[in-house]
Amino acid sequence: YTVTGPIDGPSAGAILTVGTLAALRGDRLDRKVTMTGTIAPDGTVGVVGLVLDKIRGAAKAGFETVLIPYGTATFAGMPAARGPVSFVARAPKKGNFP
Repeated sequence: YTVTGPIDGPSAGAILTVGTLAALRGDRLDRKVTMTGTIAPDGTVGVVGLVLDKIRGAAKAGFETVLIPYGTATFAGMPAARGPVSFVARAPKKGNFP
């Protein structure tokens, strides 16, 4: 995977983890999708702040979909689409990763 733009801090944990796992497994990622989220000690994706700023930055960088951790306060009540970015809300699921 390729890191583009300024990515740092705990909010980058989820996308860096997904990118690393995809690279190790040989999986391809959709280049129009990005995400934000912390990684908790138990491996779950945690909530983040400044979500609207992150969405604006993602849209400016050309992303069409931004995955936001379930339960992030400013995400509640947002429309399904806002400008060039789509929003999807799904409850967290535990998964088994080989």
